[in-house]
Amino acid sequence: MALADWAGAEGRPLTGTGNLRLADARELAGVLGTGEQDLKVRSSAEMRKVSLLLAWAKGPRLVRVSKGRLLRVAKAAALLRDPEALWSRAFEVFFDLGDAVAAPASTWMDSSMLVKDFDELLPDVLNSVYGMSSPVPVVRLQETVWLACQDHFFFKPDAVKEEVWRRQTDRDLVAALEVLSELGAVELSHGMADELYSSEYEHDIAVEHFDGEHPLPPAVRARLLTHLAEPGALVQLTPLGLRAVRERMLADGRDVPLVGELVDAPPGELLGVLAER
Repeated sequence: MALADWAGAEGRPLTGTGNLRLADARELAGVLGTGEQDLKVRSSAEMRKVSLLLAWAKGPRLVRVSKGRLLRVAKAAALLRDPEALWSRAFEVFFDLGDAVAAPASTWMDSSMLVKDFDELLPDVLNSVYGMSSPVPVVRLQETVWLACQDHFFFKPDAVKEEVWRRQTDRDLVAALEVLSELGAVELSHGMADELYSSEYEHDIAVEHFDGEHPLPPAVRARLLTHLAEPGALVQLTPLGLRAVRERMLADGRDVPLVGELVDAPPGELLGVLAER
């Protein structure tokens, strides 16, 4: 809302590359409270928080670019007056902001694998957190995201490159969760994870004849046991986040009933859904 008001109907001039002028970006950083107004940068594009909020505001068309100026969109006035609807639109747009959320690609290193499939992997991350009775260890999510990236990109790098790519992906997942925390969709904390997250791995490793295919490779399960023995980052959905994630899953055709909705469900239908999902 502050950004749209700042842009105004008359708009703010942009540079030839489409960025805010540095003086304007510093002014906007003060308006938005990003703390970037005194950064020693050569371009407003290096002000990551301002750039993220600009990209975020363009998604639901709160602001737009026309004839070299950043303008407030008049038709967005109703949305700006409805905080709940505005929050929901901001949440939906988030999944298109991978490049703005993650660390920028450098001249010698491309964006992380997470960024390339951000709109697919981040919904899966939040779906995994949905419904859990206790905060989920972030390291658990990092492991599964990395496995998904390996499946998506079919790469065979040397050990050094793989380690660099893995660190990039882990870092960008944390950055995404921090942005969602600022939005109010998730709550981040630090501490010991609930025993339920380590008990299944302890059993699988102790029983060598584990019968059945585990979704995580043995090396990953062993690594997780080591990490889960120590305090670490934890994440859980807020009430707002729970509702928003549920609405996305319903839109995708998934079964996510609320408590009490299945009281009158026919037993056969209920068991069929449980077995399938």
